[in-house]
Amino acid sequence: MTKPNAGKYKILKFAVIAIVASFLWVIIGVHRHGKVDLNGQQMWNLSQAIQVSQPPNDSEQQLISALAKIGVTEAGLRDAWNHPMIARVWRDSHNAYHYRVASLGSDGLAGPCSVSGPRCESSEADWIIEDGQTVNIPMSRF
Repeated sequence: MTKPNAGKYKILKFAVIAIVASFLWVIIGVHRHGKVDLNGQQMWNLSQAIQVSQPPNDSEQQLISALAKIGVTEAGLRDAWNHPMIARVWRDSHNAYHYRVASLGSDGLAGPCSVSGPRCESSEADWIIEDGQTVNIPMSRF
């Protein structure tokens, strides 16, 4: 013999599980969104440091040393997911200084889109800043 309220308890149990799962999904989403915001800030900080100091384009180590002289720490060279950011600097044929900074997103892998691209809202999207602007270029051109 079944209890008269057994069906109500099953529905209540299901409702509680659904509410808890929804709440956890929201927390995960807020955390990811926060990481994306933090990553953007870290990218802009590194971009501005390169723009101001204009380190030489001789080698990665010289770039790191030049940035360290103006207070950019090792943590400042990593994205919000603790992956190393990629930076390139160069001078064009007119001797104008250029730079590009990239973060490969939460997965640390080159992705199919960057955050400035159309309909690209994934936390796995690449961030690419070139000469003070976000750009949508394939990482293969980096």
